[in-house]
Amino acid sequence: MEATELGNLSQDEARKRGIRQGGYSLLNLRADCADVGDDGGALDHNVLDRRYATSVPMTSYPGFASIYPGEPRTYGVDLSAKF
Repeated sequence: MEATELGNLSQDEARKRGIRQGGYSLLNLRADCADVGDDGGALDHNVLDRRYATSVPMTSYPGFASIYPGEPRTYGVDLSAKF
């Protein structure tokens, strides 16, 4: 992850070292197909496989920095049938 001065993920907003990340975008796709009585679709989340942090744990220890990473690229199908 690249360190920048754009976004501070730490709990305080003081001008000091902390866990920082720049802005990012996610691309999620879903294609649905509906037929008489049956539904289905394909999905793909985080298509570009961006690495990003979602938050920082509330507890931290001096000298250690940790983050909660965002979800990696995932894809799959969703099927349902009505009878």
